[in-house]
Amino acid sequence: MSAGASSLPGFSTADSAVLASGRTGRRRAPLVPVAVLFAAGVLCSQPAGVPAGGWAAVAGVLLALWGVAWWQHRPAWSTGLLLAAVLATGGFRQQLAEQPEPGLSIAAAAGEERKLVRLAGTLEQEPRLLRRTEEDLETAWIQPERSRCVVAVRSLEQEGRPVPVTGRVQLTVSGHVRNLHAGDQISVAGWLFLPRPPANPGEPDFRDYLQGQGITALVASSHPAAVQRMAAGDRWSFFRFVDEVRHQLDWLLLTQFEPEQRAVAGALLLGDRGGIGRELREDFSRSGAMHVLAISGLHAGLFAAMLWFTARLLGMSRRQSALLVLLGTLGYALFTGARPPVVRAWVLIALVAGGAAVGRSTLLLNSLAAAALLLMLVTPAVVQDAGAQLSFLAMLAIAACTELPLMRPPKAARVDVLEEENLLPAVFRRAGRAVWRRTLQLAVMTGVIWVMSAPLVAARFQLVSLVGLLLNLVLIPLLGLVLWTGYFFLGVGLLVPELARYAAVPFRRLLEMFLWLVQSAAELPFAAVTTGVPPGWWLAGYYGMLLALLLFPLASRVKWRWLLRLVPAWVCCGLAFAVLPVAAEQPQAFSPVAVRLPAEHEGSVNPLAVKPSAVRRATEVPVPKAGRLRCTFLSVGHGLAVVLELPDGRTVLYDCGSLGNRHRATRTLLQALQFRGIGAVDTAIVSHADSDHFNGLGDVVRRIPIRQLIVPQSLASLGQRNVARLCEQLHAEGTAIVVAVAGDRLTGDGDWRIDFLHPPAGFEAGSDNMGSLVARLRYGSRTILLTGDLEDEGLSLLLDRQPEQVAVLLAPHHGSLAANPVSLARWARPDVVVISTGDEDASARLASRYAEATRLYSTAVEGAVEVVIESGGAVLVTPFLK
Repeated sequence: MSAGASSLPGFSTADSAVLASGRTGRRRAPLVPVAVLFAAGVLCSQPAGVPAGGWAAVAGVLLALWGVAWWQHRPAWSTGLLLAAVLATGGFRQQLAEQPEPGLSIAAAAGEERKLVRLAGTLEQEPRLLRRTEEDLETAWIQPERSRCVVAVRSLEQEGRPVPVTGRVQLTVSGHVRNLHAGDQISVAGWLFLPRPPANPGEPDFRDYLQGQGITALVASSHPAAVQRMAAGDRWSFFRFVDEVRHQLDWLLLTQFEPEQRAVAGALLLGDRGGIGRELREDFSRSGAMHVLAISGLHAGLFAAMLWFTARLLGMSRRQSALLVLLGTLGYALFTGARPPVVRAWVLIALVAGGAAVGRSTLLLNSLAAAALLLMLVTPAVVQDAGAQLSFLAMLAIAACTELPLMRPPKAARVDVLEEENLLPAVFRRAGRAVWRRTLQLAVMTGVIWVMSAPLVAARFQLVSLVGLLLNLVLIPLLGLVLWTGYFFLGVGLLVPELARYAAVPFRRLLEMFLWLVQSAAELPFAAVTTGVPPGWWLAGYYGMLLALLLFPLASRVKWRWLLRLVPAWVCCGLAFAVLPVAAEQPQAFSPVAVRLPAEHEGSVNPLAVKPSAVRRATEVPVPKAGRLRCTFLSVGHGLAVVLELPDGRTVLYDCGSLGNRHRATRTLLQALQFRGIGAVDTAIVSHADSDHFNGLGDVVRRIPIRQLIVPQSLASLGQRNVARLCEQLHAEGTAIVVAVAGDRLTGDGDWRIDFLHPPAGFEAGSDNMGSLVARLRYGSRTILLTGDLEDEGLSLLLDRQPEQVAVLLAPHHGSLAANPVSLARWARPDVVVISTGDEDASARLASRYAEATRLYSTAVEGAVEVVIESGGAVLVTPFLK
């Protein structure tokens, strides 16, 4: 390796050698356009609608024409035809991957409805226990521990006889499945179903994630006894050995670390993120350190560096050291699940190690392209995997940095410090200059990686970390120490278990420092910003220009200098098209909500410092302007979360909770708000004190501001501990707490208003449901009625009012028959009824209660239901799952 290979801070010796050698050969990287066009073919395959045979025919014709052009010595034509053939080959490979395997596939057998089946197949991995986190213990009932594994299905029992099927399923079992190992032949009884598509705006597609792993269906079993071993697998198989080693390593972490530390250590060292709680995961996201939790090329590079330095310290030759790195990192990749970033890193390390063994260097861009081609040939879906995209972007950013003069070794002649008059000061000066130079190199590299990855992160996650720019300057070098001490601890624990607790000490201390940095950075007010989704055409142009800058050095091609001006202009264009429309839709989204108090209370209460026990009544909230109104009933299972985007740009939330798992409501709401580009909630309304209507608000206010909370009298009494805790938390965040009764109203200068119809002042509810705060949103001549869990005496009081003509009715109490009598249907005469529920049969049960002309939508079946009311009165209802 060259002398400058180890000069890049925060990266492995292997990666640094690639970077150093890449400087002189970046202009000769023929595999880069090949990889880019192959990926383009994969992406164009499905929209083009051409079958695999068509792509193969096109590729064959292009290759024949290329042969003719090459024979006639036409280099331009031959190059263009060959690259076009590569694009067609990418389309062919993608279509080939989408073709079902011969015979009945497990996805086809699953169908649209859940089926109780018995499957037979082979365990591909030992079932892993998904340990309960602290959040799981906070749910309404105790969540059982679950075991999860992947099964290659061989047969499916239908009508009492086995039918051959093909495919892979993800099996989840309630409880701890023991004494099963990779390679075992098993029989499983459980519910077979297909992965559900995204049900809400901004929700990631779980199907794509599973398909990237070759999994096409899911199976759920309610007890470990439902999984039976029919025949034992090969005792000496590699994967059986990996499972046994992982068992021992899991036990080491379990006995030596606290739960939070154990979860992070498992993610960093073993690639197991199942034990990381949502709050800790959010801290890593906001601090820009989420990438370190996923085993990636950075981890593989640091592992390779540790092997290299260890081999050299033991006196091994360069060739022997390179062979150790090659085999060691191959085992590391297989041990951690052969994820795309790790495979990419192993290909790079293999090329570098092979080059070191024979005394030759490699080119970074060609190595990256070779890794990309290998991954796409094996799994074309990797092109759309966010982790793989960000991993390759990071390496491309590193390649760009190698061309900067700062990254090259100093040209000054070497001065022997022994010739200096004052030896000690000279040594410190040289060490100081070296540390400063490497810190500056790391800062530049981190900044370039951030600039290249930020648009893609915004498109995928609608969240960009700002503090990560600074944090990674400290975190990346510290991560190297954490991983090296962690690998040392695991090695000692495997070989000499009695010394494990001593080897754990340095790892524990460094891990504590690592977690403290991440959590402290996440608490900063400017840690991260919520973004909208950049347009696809803008992303394509942005990365196309960056790739052009990388492939064509500016110093040698004057005609490419205009790209330096075009890239900033393109960034401004993206801001204009992506950010300004969002700002125009919500011009006052970040302004305080003015609350006018009743005359007898004016001047007596500070609306931003009200105590939870000193609540006050809501009155009018004046707002300007008018436009369209959008109401989105989110799909949160048995719970409720409704987002109202008012014509003046304000955002009102009606309830936010989910039974059994409050984080489902929180996650769904935040994803929807991020997708809409909404950075604050102006008013949150909680209908009543049932946890499935408010238990997600506490997590929401930690991420985005909630300026005003409106509650009914029954909730404001603070008789429940969870309610009191919520009010205290919102008050600490600066949220004004307001009590509303029938007759109170929120209005604006536009043609909209929110009237509260129930409960009346002084109403003593026999239950929380009876006292639900009923809100009527009126825009022009159209009305949306939000009813919470209203029932019994409370519902009777509402029906004593003058009958309404409701455009959209939220079915009370999640579609309960008792809360939806025929008298309610006659009183409201709704055109549309939306049921917020996790019960897929709710619509069928309620159909008899409402008129035939009434359209019923269930969030359990249709996903989120969006209602748009135009200024002219037109109402458009769109279910997310059409």
